[in-house]
Amino acid sequence: MKEKFIKPEGHTCKHSSTIIGTLSIGTGELDQYGFWEHGCYECARAWEKQYPEDGEVWPFSRETLNRWEKEKAERLKVDPINI
Repeated sequence: MKEKFIKPEGHTCKHSSTIIGTLSIGTGELDQYGFWEHGCYECARAWEKQYPEDGEVWPFSRETLNRWEKEKAERLKVDPINI
């Protein structure tokens, strides 16, 4: 069983699983796909640090988004039909 998530001071964020198999952290309304109305970047990074085995958490970091863009560009070089 995991230890209790330690949020950054003053944060009241909640977490949820998403339709794409990741976690989402934020506040406000939770949509039908598991994403919060107001994603919390600070809590997402804190979760990734505390629970690295869970992978990347939404809202995603700039590094994650850049890596995905590079991977997409590489796939396009190999097979432009399958985006």
